[in-house]
Amino acid sequence: MRGGRTLQIVAVSVYGDGHEDILHLRWQGPRSSGMTSTAALIRWLREDPENEAWVADGGQRVGVEIVTPVAGPAHLRSRVDGVWGDHLLGLGRF
Repeated sequence: MRGGRTLQIVAVSVYGDGHEDILHLRWQGPRSSGMTSTAALIRWLREDPENEAWVADGGQRVGVEIVTPVAGPAHLRSRVDGVWGDHLLGLGRF
């Protein structure tokens, strides 16, 4: 993924109903756009603490963070003021 250190997630591909079911994400950055797997976005976020993914909620930017459960694979979820949200699941599907 290229396009700077900040990516807006604009759509998701999901095979079920939960955040752990998000397979791919469409994103746009300051200079490019593309599609990536959830695993690749998690790796990108972990490789540099300045990398940031977010979703739009009205005029607000909502951060997307990595959830690392005790059992099962890591997945992504939005978080506002310390509260987990469903912004990713509310995005358009592809």
